[in-house]
Amino acid sequence: LDVVKLPDRNETLSYIFSLLEVQKRNAGQLTDLQRMIMEQHIGVVPQTLQEIVLVRNALSKKQLARRRREYWPPIVPITELRRRYARMLLGTYAEHGSTGRKDALLEELLGGLPRTRNIARHWMKKLEHATYMQRKLEKRRLKKLRDDEIRAMRAARRAMRALGGSDAPGAAAK
Repeated sequence: LDVVKLPDRNETLSYIFSLLEVQKRNAGQLTDLQRMIMEQHIGVVPQTLQEIVLVRNALSKKQLARRRREYWPPIVPITELRRRYARMLLGTYAEHGSTGRKDALLEELLGGLPRTRNIARHWMKKLEHATYMQRKLEKRRLKKLRDDEIRAMRAARRAMRALGGSDAPGAAAK
């Protein structure tokens, strides 16, 4: 059902699901106010039991798709400095619901603004995780380079010993 639109607020969506359940139990009986609210928020008022189920399923699928879309920010800044600045702006957004004149900058950094304060907090955590993973991968890369260097040195020593030479310190002085 492409006609069904998803409300912006989670509370409104929860209320719509409640209305759909009431309508399903009461065989389609809703008050005029409830019909008006449903029409205003989702754009359609289902009449039959089959329509109620179709609308509920369509809303569920759209809600799930939105949650998946909002799990990560649209763009994760590459540099640690830009991520740190984006986290700072997201903290302001989470606290006040806006960053004032810096909303455009936040939108440029992340490719979009969070829909709610909770999503802003969640994106902050995701950016912290991205920074942590970048540091962890860098440490792993450096450790691997160091280990490869040590292996190469040991292989060179073995090769020297196999040729009859010695690379031990003080071996030439004997």
